[in-house]
Amino acid sequence: MTEHPGLLAMRGTCQATSKPIRALKVPAGKGLGGRVLLEKRPITLADYLSDQQISHDFNPVVAQEGLHGMACVPIDDGEDLIGVLYAGIRRVGSIGDRAQANLLEFARSVGPMITAARHAEQQTRLRVSAERQRIGRELHDSLGPLLFGIGISARKARERVGEDDVADLLVDLDDIQLQASGAASQLREALRDLAPASAECAFSSVLQMQVQPFTQRSGLPVSLVVLGPPRTLTPTVQGVLLSSVREGLYNIERHAGAASVVITVKYDDERVTLVIQDDGRGLPRRFEIEVAPDHGRGWGLPAILGRAQALGGDVSLFNNDDGGATLRVCIPTGRGDADPH
Repeated sequence: MTEHPGLLAMRGTCQATSKPIRALKVPAGKGLGGRVLLEKRPITLADYLSDQQISHDFNPVVAQEGLHGMACVPIDDGEDLIGVLYAGIRRVGSIGDRAQANLLEFARSVGPMITAARHAEQQTRLRVSAERQRIGRELHDSLGPLLFGIGISARKARERVGEDDVADLLVDLDDIQLQASGAASQLREALRDLAPASAECAFSSVLQMQVQPFTQRSGLPVSLVVLGPPRTLTPTVQGVLLSSVREGLYNIERHAGAASVVITVKYDDERVTLVIQDDGRGLPRRFEIEVAPDHGRGWGLPAILGRAQALGGDVSLFNNDDGGATLRVCIPTGRGDADPH
């Protein structure tokens, strides 16, 4: 399967006899799988070990497994190449036409299922990360000030006690201060453990946290999908995207009459694209986002358009072919390092 657009990682084998092949990393253009990843087409070989169509970086692995004739086909989900599927025989010779046809058919059928499974796993991770942030925030807001207050009170009480007062009181106050310090230290450790694993996951979790109140309030299910390897975004870019989600969900709740919503964040090499789609009644005829709205129209989308354009991006809102509407916000990720304020 693809770890990123230029690298394959072997995730599993069937009837293999050697262990190294299970952890194989294949860059684009290298060997049979790398060639298929690069050219995005099926390739068959009569003898992997001597065929001149491919490089021979992985001959030792293939020889250890005893393979000769091989075929490799791309796996895609209808949009992106997400992996490759190998088949091999332990003799020199071509894999038959029927076997190749079955291989292609299986690759076509399994691609969407793999993508669906990845999205389901990703949404679970996002929900868990959002819950961890919620718990961490509540711990910080409730226990933090309490523990700090205990420590301050204990210190002040000790300062007011004269040297001639009861020694046991001083011991008790010292113990209170020590316990408060230890509890504060444990709280900091808990907050570190509850923090998202990375800045990239943190942003996706914040998006998920925007979705939960909307779903609870409106009853509309929302699917959050992240495509491409997430990257750290500048605070300015994050702010535009979060404002877009809030405004998009607000408009859907007020005007769309939708039954479901899908939010997609797609990371490309040079941009991040946010897409919010609903299956509601769609937009009025000749609707356009106005830079300076009048006639009582809101300022939410025009403000987002202005902020996105200041970063070299754009905002569009249009009707879907099959009903409903789509809000698309696209922002270059190589810009916006400095706030334009």
